[in-house]
Amino acid sequence: MSAKVKLMSVISLFILMLGVLILGVFAVGSQTIHLDGNVNFNVGDKSLYVKDVRLKEDMSSDPVSLKETGRFMPGYINEILNMSLGDENINSYGSIMLYFDIINTVDSEGKSSMYTVSATTTQNGVTVSAVVDNTQGYIPAGTVAPEDITSSMAETATIVVTISGAEGTIVDLSQITITLTIYELEVYDFTFTINEDSTATLDTYTGDGGDVVIPSTFSTRVVDGQTQYISGNDYTVTAIAAGSSSNGPFYSAQSTLTSITIPETIKTIGDYAFYNCTYLTEINYNAIEANDLSDFNHVFSYAGQDGEGITVNIGENVTKIPNYNFCSGLYMSSSVMPKITTVNFAENSVCTSIGTYAFYRCSSLTSIAIPASVTSIGDRAFRDCSGLTLIDVDQANENYSSEDGVLFNEDKTILIQYPIGNTRISYTIAEGVTSIGTYAFYRCSSLTSIAIPASVTSISSSAFSDCSGLTSVDFGENSQLTSISSSAFRECRSLTSITIPDSVTSISSYAFSYCSGLTTITIPEGVTSISNSTFSSCNNLISITIPEGVTSIGDWAFQGCSSLISITIPDSVTSIGDSAFRDCGSLTSIAIPASVTSIVDHAFQWCNFSTVTIDSSYAYQNAGESSDACGYLLEDANTVYVNANLVGSYTASSYLTSNFTRSGTANEDGYYIYTRNA
Repeated sequence: MSAKVKLMSVISLFILMLGVLILGVFAVGSQTIHLDGNVNFNVGDKSLYVKDVRLKEDMSSDPVSLKETGRFMPGYINEILNMSLGDENINSYGSIMLYFDIINTVDSEGKSSMYTVSATTTQNGVTVSAVVDNTQGYIPAGTVAPEDITSSMAETATIVVTISGAEGTIVDLSQITITLTIYELEVYDFTFTINEDSTATLDTYTGDGGDVVIPSTFSTRVVDGQTQYISGNDYTVTAIAAGSSSNGPFYSAQSTLTSITIPETIKTIGDYAFYNCTYLTEINYNAIEANDLSDFNHVFSYAGQDGEGITVNIGENVTKIPNYNFCSGLYMSSSVMPKITTVNFAENSVCTSIGTYAFYRCSSLTSIAIPASVTSIGDRAFRDCSGLTLIDVDQANENYSSEDGVLFNEDKTILIQYPIGNTRISYTIAEGVTSIGTYAFYRCSSLTSIAIPASVTSISSSAFSDCSGLTSVDFGENSQLTSISSSAFRECRSLTSITIPDSVTSISSYAFSYCSGLTTITIPEGVTSISNSTFSSCNNLISITIPEGVTSIGDWAFQGCSSLISITIPDSVTSIGDSAFRDCGSLTSIAIPASVTSIVDHAFQWCNFSTVTIDSSYAYQNAGESSDACGYLLEDANTVYVNANLVGSYTASSYLTSNFTRSGTANEDGYYIYTRNA
């Protein structure tokens, strides 16, 4: 026994939406079905042509062409196309399949189309699907005019409609909707280099500027022998090419680019990518796996300088802001950096890391809200952000907090102020703070005094560097401070004196260099080494006491201390580094203890010693032999005192014996006196 079902299918296609409606009722199973009716195609520009409709009733067989059996007539999609089906046997799988073969012809602009297909039904137990059986990912670009179309053309996109259900199920086709959404292909204003792994590098932007979105994927087609880059999914954009100051990827849009959206797929941004895009006002940054930039990248150099500033929007899936990402590089002025005024993190941000130097010298940045997700902020991330007046850390953040103008980590280390030195002249660090972080108070030029509580155990690199107005540092009683790191107080030019706590055992290189106002300083007993350039260029330093226990005086340690008139080198010192006392022109006398076994080149150059006392056998044997350290030791000396124990036990330097006359006997202090020959 067979059932007769009448099918009325209405397929409405629009440039932006193509809907396929299949109407009717039929019985599914090992029965027969009758389908007949009309298909109505309605698109005004005739850009699509239905070549054939095929029916497949047996899953093991090929589809049957309804055109060839005379039950379907090809035509443009805005014509009424008749499709008449006779009695057909339903296969044992309880399904039928209809194939609509569509050709995309040339319209007035030569465009192609992309598409997506979906199918829905309100019935239980019935499955409906609609897909496009075409590996190209888009309806092929038309290469002939509509009037030249032929039924033999092979470049088709096939819409496959499948309807299935359990045997004996009654299917109401009017409840089945199959939608084909068609939209015009976008031709991108970019050129790309395609790699073997289907990734691609954006080489150049060729458009007119304005708001530009870099695609995450694209496809290609050839028109009139030229490759076009169009919307599609064949290739993934993972890199933006490097350039130069005169030929970057966006060089042609330097004066017209106002907004740039960087997609999630980008992993590499090349040097000079957005160089000199001076009218840029918005950066939508969505890269989730981007590499760190170089320390001299110029990616955003001069960006936004001719506008009111740039807003940076960090996408919700961005996990890190790479090193140097929004700075142009090191050792360049703020005028080169992008004019970033605002940084916004997405509401549901998952960003965990803000990289080293990420916003270095972005002097127009006024505020930033750090989300709860951030677990790492790199050194100098906001260094020299002189306009930063507000850091607001999400209260749910377990790693950082902001309080009274200072950013802290979970260990109560001061990481950065923003900068309090530009708004306050004094500051007292709260009790309980354990460390003052790298560049924490860097260039707080208005800060005149700072009170550091006993709980602080370390002062990190450049913590107070270039605080040019700082005159007073109070460590308080019972200080637990043990280390002062490199450049901690470098270029604090107004600092005249400082009492370093007795608890300090380590003072690193450049810690007090260029403190031109410093006149006296006492090094704690626990210090065993004076590092390289620790007090270099302290040109008003008059005296310094080096404690017993110090074994080495590093390179350039007191270089340029031109006012230094006295210094005591203890018996514990074994080595004096390169240029350690170079250009200490006010030093008139020095004693080299017996413990010294090494004096490196230029250690005493331009010191002008008139009197030198030598207890060191190394100095006795080498003084004046060449223009090295020991040579400079005696360069201007008139009188040299040599420990009597050295005379006779060691051979004096030829310079000493040739240019000086030794006294006949040692004096009461046990020294032979060498007087320079007339």
